[in-house]
Amino acid sequence: MSHGFARTGLASTVVPPGGSGAWERPGDWLALPTVNNGDQKICLLVAIWNTTNNFLAFTISGACTVDWGDGSAPQDVASGVKAEKSIAWADISSSTVTSLGYRQAIVTITPQAGQNLTSLNFTVRHSTPSTQHSDGLLDVRLSAPFAASITFDTNSNITHNYMEQVEIIGTTAITTCSAMFRNLRVLSSIVGTTAWTANVTDFSSMFYGCSSLASVPALDTSAGTSFSGMFYYCSSLASVPALDTSAGTNFSSMFNGCSALASVPALDTSAGTNFSSMFNGCSALASVPALDTSAGTSFSNMFNYCSSLASVELTGCKYSVSVASGVLSSAALDALYTSLGTAAGAQTITVTGNYGTTGDTPSIATGKGWTVTG
Repeated sequence: MSHGFARTGLASTVVPPGGSGAWERPGDWLALPTVNNGDQKICLLVAIWNTTNNFLAFTISGACTVDWGDGSAPQDVASGVKAEKSIAWADISSSTVTSLGYRQAIVTITPQAGQNLTSLNFTVRHSTPSTQHSDGLLDVRLSAPFAASITFDTNSNITHNYMEQVEIIGTTAITTCSAMFRNLRVLSSIVGTTAWTANVTDFSSMFYGCSSLASVPALDTSAGTSFSGMFYYCSSLASVPALDTSAGTNFSSMFNGCSALASVPALDTSAGTNFSSMFNGCSALASVPALDTSAGTSFSNMFNYCSSLASVELTGCKYSVSVASGVLSSAALDALYTSLGTAAGAQTITVTGNYGTTGDTPSIATGKGWTVTG
């Protein structure tokens, strides 16, 4: 199959919008070493170009040993000290070259004797460049049961322009996934068991801007309170697995910009207070399972630009909300009106642009104190 990218471009393994195909690991990538549940081991597949700028840097809490995969002796690195290298093209075997012209190194990180790896930070800049640079990370496989934080976030220091897959094995001690994979534009595959997110309370912006991500694995989200921006602009994401959101209070922009999202699972939103822009720009979304919004206070732009929306119920909703410019029928509008709670003062439900407004029954809502605009 065709895959890959130019030195300054993006991967062509991107799944087409709408999730019409599954990501496939390129056949000429080197196989990563085995990592078992319970290990403390991080394996990185790195692209090495015929240039002097093959920068790679990271910081690990817990003294570690780094094998850079270039034939040099493994390097011991103290806890919290930046490990960095510019891996030389000449030090990597020509037998690893891919159809796109880069060679490959496998970098392996393990704890020193008696040490635990408690945080993994791949958002640091190599000391040589004075400005933001990209690294050659392609594929990651890791087990870090003691890690309280793991991040690959793109920021002012670093971009991960080429990283297509991350596999997390076993459990972790992570409590926040906020911005963990933010703006990884070509990230197409997340692999792992549900266990690694069991302690996470903050999922905000976890996959923010991951525009090539077409699917996510089952995640244990039972401890999550914030899902704000979790899938923000994941524009290739067509569906998500079942999510336990029973503890969630903040759902703002959770699916904002997910233009290929065709369906969402039933979500327990009974504790939710903020639903602003939750489905903003979900232009392919036809229906949303009934949402318990009885605790909600903010619904601004919740369904803005949801041009395919044909069915939604907001159980117990008390504050202004709009489903304008959808395709709700008269029956669907009446079902929505019926689901609403008693308006908390002067509140408006806006239904302008839905074809069902010619035969709906606004009195169902006005009888509960709502103003119906449409």
